[in-house]
Amino acid sequence: MDWIYGYQPVFETLRNDRASVHRVLVSDRRRKGLEEIREFGVPVDVVDSRKLDDRFDGANHQGIAAECRPFQYASLLDWVDTAASNAVCVVLDEVQDAGNLGAIIRTAVASGASAVVIPARKAAGVTPAAVRASAGLAARITVIRVNNLARALETLKEREFWVTGAATRGGVDPWKVDLTGRVAVVLGSEGKGMRRLITEKCDHLVTVPLVPGAESLNVSAAAAMLLYEVVRQRAG
Repeated sequence: MDWIYGYQPVFETLRNDRASVHRVLVSDRRRKGLEEIREFGVPVDVVDSRKLDDRFDGANHQGIAAECRPFQYASLLDWVDTAASNAVCVVLDEVQDAGNLGAIIRTAVASGASAVVIPARKAAGVTPAAVRASAGLAARITVIRVNNLARALETLKEREFWVTGAATRGGVDPWKVDLTGRVAVVLGSEGKGMRRLITEKCDHLVTVPLVPGAESLNVSAAAAMLLYEVVRQRAG
């Protein structure tokens, strides 16, 4: 079992993936939301707040935590065969920080993307830390974990996705690429960006213009900029 904590992550998980929740712990100092939690029909234990402090090593748990089964990843083939004609997915090439992964998932949900694809190795997974960073929204999007990311991009291209990669330099402005059809937006790792093989699989490379002296954006900030360029184009 995994533990997630914090008001928003716990409530989003209950709303969107109730079956994964084994039980909820609520601090004896917290009353807000207790009856609403009980309406989900999950076991609720009211505990001394110090028990939560000890379990989460002083983290800001906000007086609430949920014990859940480990995150369940989806199959790429199952998702891609039912994806909409204008589906958007985010592909992450070895993003290793759980906070960045969670932030990207949060933006993906907010911007209307329908899937996030991550590699099984050398990358952050949907851990409790990532769920918290996503404000619990990891339960509201399809997250796919694959053994071979390059092959996954080939599968997307075979299903008529245009693959657009975010390059640190050398790409065109994002608004010069058509992002209105089936689109996969690819972002690389925090330190090295996209690997060469992944870069070669992209149909387009885009680079976010920056003022002189600013070398790059955090990967979650770059993801937000590119996903909202997708939204902008589709808004007409």
